Amino acid sequence: MRQAPTNFGLPLSRWTLEAIGQACPWLSHYTPSGIWRILRALRIHYKRGQQHVHSPDPDYAGKRDQAEVCVKAARACPGEIVTLYLDEFSYYRWPTVAPVYHEAGRSQPRAELTPGYNTRGRIVATLDVLDGKVLYRQRSHITVRQLVGFMGDVRGAYPQAREINVIQDNWHNVHFHPDQVAAAENLGITLVPLPVYAPWLNPTDKLGRKLKQEVLHMHRQSDDWPCLKERVRDFLDQLADGSVDLLRYVGLLPD
Repeated sequence: MRQAPTNFGLPLSRWTLEAIGQACPWLSHYTPSGIWRILRALRIHYKRGQQHVHSPDPDYAGKRDQAEVCVKAARACPGEIVTLYLDEFSYYRWPTVAPVYHEAGRSQPRAELTPGYNTRGRIVATLDVLDGKVLYRQRSHITVRQLVGFMGDVRGAYPQAREINVIQDNWHNVHFHPDQVAAAENLGITLVPLPVYAPWLNPTDKLGRKLKQEVLHMHRQSDDWPCLKERVRDFLDQLADGSVDLLRYVGLLPD
């Protein structure tokens, strides 16, 4: 069931009962109904699929393990070695729709939209694996120039660190742009790549999710963009000194 029918010379994207009978000689004399009963006895059911992102990176395990080495090094030498996860995320003037408490009946809670352009804000942020400290920049666009400047912010936040590791995804035309790499090297920062298409390995992705859950879902500032940006800043500023609760939320709190 975990293989494609095409591996057995069948021009199908999904298995059918007849195709299973063709692929398995020991089932070839059974009717479709008989094959169905055997599958039921084997606890193989006809189930709806779900979307799934699979990292095609051939060095998935190596990059994952290297990131974990950096995390362990920071925990072994606090202050001397600093390890940060970095990510970017967007938010918009218009609120995102989510469940909220509302009176019973046919009326639905409304995410009010303001006529006009759905303005976008962008954030680049780092998350310290030891204390949950968040460092960020909020701009309309996150460009190579912004990231180069942000590397200076990172070094300024940890002036005494002997080693700083910044773990980030493979947004190659930006994260590993020559200017970005050179700026990091000049500041004594090592850029550590995550596997491609593997957001589950970046805890900062969950920071963006927490921002959406607490500030952006069903917000009521679609007609006041400066106020919404201020609320986003307030949320991130409260994490400037770190947060044990945030570490627990993103899965970085040691057992």
